[in-house]
Amino acid sequence: MSFFISEIAAYDDVVVCDCSEHPRIFAKLAGEAWYDDTAESLGVIGSRAEANGAIEEATRHSQSEATHTNWFYVQDSVTGEPLRSQNFVAHVAGIEKSGRTDANGYAKIETDGERAIDMHVVFSSPKRELNPERWSKHIAADYHIEHWTSTRSAAGGSKDSAISISVNNRAATRQAIINALFRNGYKLIERSEWHAKPPRDILRESHWDYRDIVLHHAGRSYSCGAQMQRVQAEDMGRSPPFDDAGYHYAISCQGEIYEGRDIRFYRGTRCWRQHG
Repeated sequence: MSFFISEIAAYDDVVVCDCSEHPRIFAKLAGEAWYDDTAESLGVIGSRAEANGAIEEATRHSQSEATHTNWFYVQDSVTGEPLRSQNFVAHVAGIEKSGRTDANGYAKIETDGERAIDMHVVFSSPKRELNPERWSKHIAADYHIEHWTSTRSAAGGSKDSAISISVNNRAATRQAIINALFRNGYKLIERSEWHAKPPRDILRESHWDYRDIVLHHAGRSYSCGAQMQRVQAEDMGRSPPFDDAGYHYAISCQGEIYEGRDIRFYRGTRCWRQHG
């Protein structure tokens, strides 16, 4: 080991090298400290300020590659309630990840360092999850993914800094029904097209729990002209009055499908104890 051809350094100076831990000078000889750097791969002796700067840079680089955690809070856009066990898909630096929200409506995505994240929460009906077009290979898609929540991951993420995502499962389910009818060669005549009156009552949150379908045959109660206006007028004018037309959907004598009361907000009212 050649001491006298090495560079002179002060006691406790830091050695700059590609090491997991930076060594410090500890030996003394005649009041001066020495370090053998004949192996160039170990680095070059510099001043303490330079060494500290190098350490800080190495630390910043290490932190940039550390695991980052991002939180998302998913809630119902109508009621404001957290959406529990709601499926989601995310694109993270070109890699697809998926999962479900927890019991409080939170979703967690972890990345290696800072990465771009595109997040989509899959819509759900009372009966089942809806099928996005990009996931459906063997079954018909219920909808096209149009909305993504985009962000970048950051160190030190927590639930307190969660990104809020509002999801309207009701509107998505209504649109999925319209899409299914169209896909099978039918057209839904929406409320605005037959000039429906607005419902009497406001939204009832508990009405989004459909389990069954009830078919009601009107027989010869109505003629084939201006049916839905008459149905709505009679139902809202009875005593006690209905909030709206009693049916969610109606089929005319010509086979046309009409939208009755809005499925997003109200159950049906025609069958006692079987509404919905």
